[in-house]
Amino acid sequence: MSQELQAYEKFVNDFLTLHKNAEKLPLGTASAAPAITAGPDKMLLFAPHPDDEGIIGALPLRLRQEENVEIISVGVTLGSNKDRQPGRKAELIKACETLGFELLIPGNQDTGLEAVNPANRNNEPAQWAEKVTLIKELIKEHKPKYILIPHDNDFNSSHIGTHFLVIDALKELSKEDASYKTIVFESEFWGIMETPNLLIGITAADEARLIYSVSAHTGEVERNPYHIKHPCRMHDNVLRASEVVGGQGGAGAAIDFGMIYRASIFANGTLTALENTVLSPEDSLAFYSELV
Repeated sequence: MSQELQAYEKFVNDFLTLHKNAEKLPLGTASAAPAITAGPDKMLLFAPHPDDEGIIGALPLRLRQEENVEIISVGVTLGSNKDRQPGRKAELIKACETLGFELLIPGNQDTGLEAVNPANRNNEPAQWAEKVTLIKELIKEHKPKYILIPHDNDFNSSHIGTHFLVIDALKELSKEDASYKTIVFESEFWGIMETPNLLIGITAADEARLIYSVSAHTGEVERNPYHIKHPCRMHDNVLRASEVVGGQGGAGAAIDFGMIYRASIFANGTLTALENTVLSPEDSLAFYSELV
């Protein structure tokens, strides 16, 4: 074996050792985010499950820290396992404290919404309409400048259901108020978006906060320590988005950790995608507040 190949083997083994040691890190018990003086702008982050608020939380974390945006994490469901719902709610509270997000659970405070999936939308129109109305009224109450939802093909049925639940609510709201506009960001986790248009870079400190917040979901990560794989995903996001968002054949983005989104303006009942944008941790997000 050449010295060059040995060096690469050492690199891989060192990575595996580092990753294995990370399994021994203490799990999150809440390290409260620094306080901010919230401005007038809000984001409603619709999390299909407890832990999604951290898994896809790079953009809202930066908006809160840099632009004083009030982030309200809407815990759409508390999972389908009834026995775990009290524990998942307690874990969610801790995670939101770590991120500095407000928490809002729609509907039943002990369960969240149930049957948020395409099957319910297609087969139980009355049930679905009740949920849509609830979300529409929530949006009317908070008047968010920004909304964050999973994209429409994010594999998991609750992720896809959450997408359509919010989009259906926005369409109903648009019927009531033809002038209504907001900025909608779509995220990806289980399924890759075909047409993302935004890469948001974050610092190592912010990545650590995201991981730590996900680790607060102890009942989930104890059976599968997926939180420590988050940096790998964020590296891969930069690799893919450098070309998928930045342009095929272009130079790799000088970003260590990044999250992929699709940004659109919702107006007149439809989503209109914004131009492709790559933002490093140093780039300002202030321009978004001027779009609507």
